Amino acid sequence: MLMKKIKDLIVGLFKLLFSRWRFLTLYITFTVIAVSGWYIDIVGWFSGTEDYAASVKAQYGDINILNVLVFIIGSVVFLGYLWVDLKNKRLEKMITGDVTIKNSTLLGDANQAVAQAENSQAISAPQGQITINNITGITEERCRDIFDEKLPVALQDYSVEAEFVAKGRAFKFRQKLLPRLGEEENGFASFTDPSFQFLLIEAQKAAASTDREADYDVLSELLANRVKVGTDRRLYLGINKAVSVLPFVSDDQLAGMTIQFCIAKISSKSNNIISGLSAVDDCYGKILGTTELPEGNNWLDSLEAGGLVKYLELPLQSFKKSRDLFLETFNSYTVTGIQKKSEKYRQALGLLKGVGLPETTLIEHELNSDYVRLVALNDTDIEGLQITKILGNGIKLSGPLNNEQKDTVRKVMGLYDDEAKLKNDFKDRLINKVREFPNLKKVMDWWDANTTYFDLTIVGKILANANANKCDARIPIMVK
Repeated sequence: MLMKKIKDLIVGLFKLLFSRWRFLTLYITFTVIAVSGWYIDIVGWFSGTEDYAASVKAQYGDINILNVLVFIIGSVVFLGYLWVDLKNKRLEKMITGDVTIKNSTLLGDANQAVAQAENSQAISAPQGQITINNITGITEERCRDIFDEKLPVALQDYSVEAEFVAKGRAFKFRQKLLPRLGEEENGFASFTDPSFQFLLIEAQKAAASTDREADYDVLSELLANRVKVGTDRRLYLGINKAVSVLPFVSDDQLAGMTIQFCIAKISSKSNNIISGLSAVDDCYGKILGTTELPEGNNWLDSLEAGGLVKYLELPLQSFKKSRDLFLETFNSYTVTGIQKKSEKYRQALGLLKGVGLPETTLIEHELNSDYVRLVALNDTDIEGLQITKILGNGIKLSGPLNNEQKDTVRKVMGLYDDEAKLKNDFKDRLINKVREFPNLKKVMDWWDANTTYFDLTIVGKILANANANKCDARIPIMVK
């Protein structure tokens, strides 16, 4: 037992001296041997000449200069060895996923991508976060480690030259993904799910396949969507497929898909008609950016092949034009209201005054200055109305309407003119107002120019939704 402990001690000491600190240990030993002149005795011992050291000293006299020369030559050799070892270590790091150097001889335009990847935060494994069969928590640092652990799997089929570019792109994707998942409940915990790790590898492959940096944000949204759906397997396939096809969708195709999705899905909750239209116009502007919407019908062919869209064989009259779509989207903005100075107008003011509501409960209609409407556009908005009372010393007190006041507002809403001709006039006015906004007009013209009717598949909807949310965070992620 004692001998085993002595042996383990010697082995441990050897490893400590000649592994972790081998350069320092060997260099100190060499320095002592060179400066003291012991190397002459060592040479004599190896040559079997007992008087070798004495003969050298007798021949050359003072050997201090020779010692210094040996020390300098040895030092140069050690520095060269140290440089080679460090180069090997850096190459090993680079191959295992930590891109820290440039390689201008192997790759020209990869330098920029690799250099940007160097700015990635350092990777460190947290202590005490994972126990056997019992995940007690997972940090962003651990998620970073998992991302880097899976990256070699995603890039295993790349050549050395392509791997430099692929890693640079993947690290850019990582910089987008982790902060985005940090915003989601259980976002980091999803990294412990094997199926999520499978999707992560597919997303890394997709990121490595595209130089369009906006795609990294879309991929992050898709993985965030995967977190949101939880155990709902109905959307798993759609999300996985959307991740894999994203790099092969052009800018204009993605814009066209996203606009098609948004026409039917987004509207405005603003009680002000102009503000509501402006908000949607702004949303479309963010989606379009500087990208032009696709023209003709050829742009749909590859999307159909990728399972993103499906052609619809419908008669011309059954496919809705932009006017009908926007009238449905902004249905609450088509209210007619009450004509000013009419009998109904005076009746409405009397009803409001009778329950303590001010005349400002009626406002001028944005589509026709000859009419007024309630500040609430529909019955749902009535529940959210508040009345503000000004007390002494400029103190304001706000509170919801009581039941009597709500019922009175509904009675006033019942006084709106409902003639068919007037309703159609307000619809025309709304569409004319919509066309005053540049992005809304562009979308309307593009939609009406389509001669081939199509719809998005579940994969197309998921991808378009993720892109829309990337462009404008106000658009929620579709989880059903």
